[in-house]
Amino acid sequence: MNLSEITQQLTDYVTLANQLNNTDQNLHTSDDLIDSGLFDIEDQILTHYGLPHSFKYAQIIQELATINYPLSNHIKNCMMRLESAAREFFMAPILTDIELLRVAVEKQMEIDDVLPELSLKLQPEPYYWYCYYNLLLNKKITLRAFLNELKTVSGSDCSISINILRLNRPVTNNNPVYTQLQELKLQFLDGYLSEK
Repeated sequence: MNLSEITQQLTDYVTLANQLNNTDQNLHTSDDLIDSGLFDIEDQILTHYGLPHSFKYAQIIQELATINYPLSNHIKNCMMRLESAAREFFMAPILTDIELLRVAVEKQMEIDDVLPELSLKLQPEPYYWYCYYNLLLNKKITLRAFLNELKTVSGSDCSISINILRLNRPVTNNNPVYTQLQELKLQFLDGYLSEK
């Protein structure tokens, strides 16, 4: 994308955000953000700058939607902030996934800033939230166990099935979806499904 395309993307983002705001269509969840089209625009812009789609970087774009017109100076400022964030991101030491998770646990970081920066490039899902907040941050599982669970779930693309099971509790052993997930040997599935 060139400069004028980025400028147009940011303008489109603000326009769409304002339209949604004026129609009282509240964005309460990440699914609402995805459905609105704002997530895709954020993703394209952040990808252009080489940044992961974490809350930390998306917030730079989201702040633009709170600014009153005229936009041109604010868009330039947003682009400079994204360029600065990209320089900082690329100058930072390269961390392995395990090292990144170690820092995340030490600093009690939010999952929205951790998952997108892992090599798996994931967005938060309810099962990931459970594993991260209830298990990893409480040091009930190892960094490697958490990472392996993420790899298994994302590699088999089963997060929707896990969410469906949780919504339809109690789950019995003869449930075909549960049986299929058991074959993946997910370590924390039963705890997630039994959590209140």
